[in-house]
Formats: sequence, structure tokens, C-alpha cells
Amino acid sequence: MATSSLSVSDSSRRYAAPPRVPWWALFIVLAVINVAARIYLPKSIEGFIPAIAIKTWAVYLCLWIRTLDPKATSIYWVVGSLLGDGVMVFLCLLPDPTPLVSLAIVYYALPSIAAGIAAIYIIRHELLKHYTEREPMGLFLSPIVTFFFSYIYFQYHLYDIAEAKRHESESLVR
Repeated sequence: MATSSLSVSDSSRRYAAPPRVPWWALFIVLAVINVAARIYLPKSIEGFIPAIAIKTWAVYLCLWIRTLDPKATSIYWVVGSLLGDGVMVFLCLLPDPTPLVSLAIVYYALPSIAAGIAAIYIIRHELLKHYTEREPMGLFLSPIVTFFFSYIYFQYHLYDIAEAKRHESESLVR
């Protein structure tokens, strides 16, 4: 799955490098958050905290994408999904939830999940557009792997791109 043809062109130097965070570091942080949530939080919200953590990373990623393309829209989808998760956490923490509260949780869950999935594929589209048109680096992102591993998968490729840009800039300095 490695990005095979990473080469930095003159036009690519004007764009900010991706976050230089190895995919495995992101994975470890998310795993620790997941374990801590399972140990220390009430059962009703323990599953939301890892989702909120990964979406927080997604917001950071979307803000970086906006530096590449100010018209990028992925941030709106991620924030919408994050807000839906926040409302669900609030509703889950209510004491003695009524059937109406349970219905409201479902009401916010479905759009939040849909917005989260849409955000993943919009980010994928924005990354592919940038790294195949504006800054051609031969990036390929499998739609199936994107669905299952999304932000870890993106970071796997973005780290390679960041490293290629770093090596290129170091070689220009010498």
C-alpha cells in the first residue's frame, strides 16, 4: 500500500507538507484513548470517546487540507459528525432517559454516522485531487481500505509524502 512514485516537483514546494505523524503513532494514541475510555467512563458513552478522538484528528487534517485548497468542504462534514456525536454523548449522560431521549439518540446517530462516512470519502477525494492534479505524487487510496481504516490509512500515505518533501527540501539546502 505504499505510495510508490513519490517525487517532489517545483510546484509542490509552495504547498504545506502533510502532518509528519507516523500512522502507528496515531494508532497507538487512539488505542490508548479507547482503552482508557473503556476503563474509566460510563458504559453509555465509552464508545463515543474514541470516535470523538479520531474526528478531532480529522478536524486537524481538514484544516491542513484547507491550506492546500481553501474551497475544501470536508471540514463541514467532520464538524457535523462531531457535533452529532456530542449531542449523543449529552443525551446518553442524562439521568433516567425517557423513550423520547432514546429516540433522539437514534435520530442523531444516523445522520452523524452518515456525515462521518461522507467526510471520509470527501477527504479521500480532496487528497486524491491535490496529489494527482496540483501536486502530482502518484497517490492512490483504495476505496475499500479507506472505508475500513480511513484516517490511519490516510496518515500512512501522508507521512510518506511528508518525508519525501522533507528529504527533497534537505537535498536542496545542501
